[in-house]
Amino acid sequence: MKKIYLSLALLITSLVNGFSQTMPTPASLPLNINFGTANFTPPVANMAAWTGSGTRPYTSQTAAENSDAGADAGVSNATPVSGNSGANYGHAVSGDGRLTILQSGNTTNGTTQAVVAINTTGLSSVNVKYDLGLFIVNPRSIGLALQYRVGSTGAFTTISGSPVVYSNTSSNGGDVDGPTDLDNYDFNLPAAALNESNVQVRFITWNPSGTGARSAISIDNISITSGTPLPPCTELTAQPMNLMLAPASTTVTGTFNLIPAATTVVNYLVVRSSPAALSASPLDGEIYDPGETVNGGNGIAVEINTDGSFTDINLMPGTDYFYTVFAIEDQNCSGGPNYNQLAPLSRSTTTTPLAACIQPDPPTALFFAATNTTISGTFSAPTPPANRYLVIRNTMGIGTFTGTIN
Repeated sequence: MKKIYLSLALLITSLVNGFSQTMPTPASLPLNINFGTANFTPPVANMAAWTGSGTRPYTSQTAAENSDAGADAGVSNATPVSGNSGANYGHAVSGDGRLTILQSGNTTNGTTQAVVAINTTGLSSVNVKYDLGLFIVNPRSIGLALQYRVGSTGAFTTISGSPVVYSNTSSNGGDVDGPTDLDNYDFNLPAAALNESNVQVRFITWNPSGTGARSAISIDNISITSGTPLPPCTELTAQPMNLMLAPASTTVTGTFNLIPAATTVVNYLVVRSSPAALSASPLDGEIYDPGETVNGGNGIAVEINTDGSFTDINLMPGTDYFYTVFAIEDQNCSGGPNYNQLAPLSRSTTTTPLAACIQPDPPTALFFAATNTTISGTFSAPTPPANRYLVIRNTMGIGTFTGTIN
């Protein structure tokens, strides 16, 4: 028996047996899956078995890591034997039910995956334990790693330290790998996997090396537990003070005093409205990205910061703008962000108008260099220089032009 402990991230979901690409329903924690004792218990409602996408069987860890779900692999209630065409199998070993992944050269089921989904909302820590055992011992090795992602789309991230390789010569944990030997693995989920309504954790497999018949690896005793739930985000009773605005023609910079003696880091949402004051406050639990409309009103989120300063760009010259700042409680708590909508800090300003355009002095010292088909020219800029110069070509003599210059 072997123990491997690592503080790293995991996300979990339940095994489901269905048609193509079943997405398991997130399970509340704790979640324990041991696949039965005397007989194999079919995959629980929060698990799924996938074929993986792309060209299979996978021959490298990278190919397995970068794969998507593919289609449902299905789980056969039978004991896998060497020479089968690959798949996920449910069977019992000495009165101990296990889920076994058998590799083969089959392009559909040659390397398959198992995935579990969990709900980590409001949790400050999540721990994942599982056992691995080499059920079919053959010369060709089998690799397995644990991955996670938030939600049911996008790339998975491999848990550092989880990739392992089993074969007929391996001795993971210090003893010989085989059907009666179970190796124990233990990982903590990272912060990115916490306080999320849907986290998927999957076991991926690949064939890293060797020739001849392929091996099969068993997964058992999956245990996913949580630490102390996070407290709910409570509304702050104070607001920042002394909002100062410095307008330019197309920008406004602002500063304000942070809430004094704050015991934790406080975030602040800055909202811009125009031409009137803010018509709707932000909704608790909603995160507003820069440029996003706030709660269906006339406000636009500028930024969220912790340092009491901001710069708003791409504004219209000579325009009235209103700025409102909300204190936020969203650190180490659940259900946030919680905005303090009571008497938020606000102030208005007007961007400076653009100066009137004046006629510049003309450039001087115009010189040409001509060839049969090209003409290049240089000139000296006036003092002060203009910001742009218009060059016009004509064939009708100096001072004679056709068309209109606007």
